[in-house]
Amino acid sequence: MIPASYTGFHIFSNFPNLICAFSIRMDGKSSGGNSDQEARLKIGDKRQILAENQRRFFKEFGILTEEIALADQIHSSNVSIVDKPGIYRQSDALATSRENIFLAIQTADCFPIFIFDPHRQVVSAIHAGWRGVKSGILQTVIGKLKSRFDLRTANLFVAIGPGLQKDCFEVRSDVSKYFTDTYLAPHSDPDKKYLDLSGYIINRLMDLGIPGDQIQNQGDCTMCRMDLYYSYRRDKEQSGRMIGLIGMRSI
Repeated sequence: MIPASYTGFHIFSNFPNLICAFSIRMDGKSSGGNSDQEARLKIGDKRQILAENQRRFFKEFGILTEEIALADQIHSSNVSIVDKPGIYRQSDALATSRENIFLAIQTADCFPIFIFDPHRQVVSAIHAGWRGVKSGILQTVIGKLKSRFDLRTANLFVAIGPGLQKDCFEVRSDVSKYFTDTYLAPHSDPDKKYLDLSGYIINRLMDLGIPGDQIQNQGDCTMCRMDLYYSYRRDKEQSGRMIGLIGMRSI
C-alpha cells in the first residue's frame, strides 16, 4: 500500500506485482515546519547524500538501495536498458524487464512518465522536460522498447506525474519555436507564450500507438501546488526534487 506521503496512479491498480510511486514534499515534515525531504534533496547534494535520500524513500516500499537503477539526467533523449542496479549516466530514461530492479528518476517541474507492459513485463521511467521532448525522447523510448522487448504499443499503460502545467509554463521564442500553435497560448507579455507540454506528451504517446484510455495524466501543477511539490521555476536554487519509481516485484 502506498503511504500517504506519496502518490500512486490508478492506471496501474490492477497489476499487483507493479510498484510505482511519486514522492510529495509533505514527506518527513519536521517540527520546524520544513520538510526533511526538502532538506535532503537540495540541488548540489553529494552522491553519498543522494544515496541516503534514496534509501529513506525506497524503504517505505521495502526496496533496498541495492535494487535501485537511477538515471543521471542531462535533459537528453538518451535511454538506457537496465540489467542491473546502479547509476546510469548520460540517460534521461530507463527500461527493464528484470524483476526486483526499480527504476528511479528525479523531477521538479519536468514530467515524470512511467510505462508498463503487463504482457511482456517491461517497465520504463522517463524524465521529460521540454528539451528531451523536443529531442524525441518519447519516440526513442518507445522505439527501443519495441525493438528490444518485441512489445506492442497497444499493450502499454502510461502514467504522467505532476509537472509544470500550461497555465504556468511560460516560454520565450527560443522554446516556443519547437512547438506548433496547438500547444501554445497567448501571454500578457508579447515576448512570451504558455506551453502545454503535458498535452503535447499525451498526443505524441497516442501518435506512437498507445491508446488514450491507457494513459493517465495526473494533472497537478508543480508550480501552483507549493504544499505538495517542489518547483525549480518557483523556488530556483532553493528547490528540492521529487523522486519517482517504477519496478516489478517477484511474487
